Amino acid sequence: MLDKNGAFREAAILLHGTFDGWRYLKCNSTHWLLDGKPISLSQSIYDGDVLGGSTVYESVTQPLSKAQFRRFASAAEIEFQVCGDDSAFTVDDVLDFQELAEKLK
Repeated sequence: MLDKNGAFREAAILLHGTFDGWRYLKCNSTHWLLDGKPISLSQSIYDGDVLGGSTVYESVTQPLSKAQFRRFASAAEIEFQVCGDDSAFTVDDVLDFQELAEKLK
């Protein structure tokens, strides 16, 4: 997010997916590792909606301060866990973080 002068102030990571039934409705906590080391972040924000039948869309938004965003952008490896489900950013995702950080200097 940019402030009224167009300066970079904060960011967020959006994790989302569609599932056959609720997957993260009652458990949507997140944990993050940057280059294998934990980073403490604010509470993530959960949202979900029924798309039709048993198909649901769920999202978890992780707010980041400017300093936290820069830490993500300087990491070579970004791993995360949502309610016990482990995943990691691809090499391209990590490079996208770095590219965006360069543009927001």
